[in-house]
Amino acid sequence: MRKLFLPVIALLVCISVMQVWGQNLATVKKKPVMRVQAPEDIVKTLTNNAGFVSLTKAIKAADFTGALSQAGPFTIFAPTDEAFSQITAFPEWLQPDNKEKLASILKYHVVQGKLMASELRDGQTIPTLNGEELTVSVLNGKVLINGAEITQPNMMAANGVIHVVNRVVLPGANLGNK
Repeated sequence: MRKLFLPVIALLVCISVMQVWGQNLATVKKKPVMRVQAPEDIVKTLTNNAGFVSLTKAIKAADFTGALSQAGPFTIFAPTDEAFSQITAFPEWLQPDNKEKLASILKYHVVQGKLMASELRDGQTIPTLNGEELTVSVLNGKVLINGAEITQPNMMAANGVIHVVNRVVLPGANLGNK
């Protein structure tokens, strides 16, 4: 009887373990699959984030939406609404007669290629889409682009990266930064 007792106990333990294991597998199979949504392009990312109403208006007024929706990759130094509010001439820039000037200003905020904040170095110059260069400065641990501070780095988009800046940088006005 004892010879039969141990194998029966072992069999019951195995069956119990298999049932618990099977229930866990059934539970895993029933969980919904989480789908990770791919990031949107730069324009859609800016449009879907608060604080970039002025920038998205400017992009549309300059007919720059198509360019910033392409594959890229691009790096954009994106001024906030507050940064645009410091520019008294901004409403004039949105007028159709100023489309080329506005496009030049916007292209001055965009770099071909994806530059993460960790890649930006003090004294580095970066060619922009308008043909002029931006100058990077690092001062007291803050990264500046022509004097505009990067306040939120590395917002990812499907076609590049967005660095939020606290000022609008203007072509021909490379201010140094130190």
